Amino acid sequence: MSAAELELEASDNSDELFQSAQERRRVIISSTARRRLEDKLEQRRLEKAIQEYDFDLD
Repeated sequence: MSAAELELEASDNSDELFQSAQERRRVIISSTARRRLEDKLEQRRLEKAIQEYDFDLD
């Protein structure tokens, strides 16, 4: 392999690694956002259940 071919292959590999790292970061962000949303939904569900329970006691 010539130096130019090696450099091109190294460039391709680094691009793939960069894209792979970006994809992992996107998945982590996505899972973090999903977890926050699930937490908010659970909090809202609990608040609603508490309100209904309080209403039943009156």
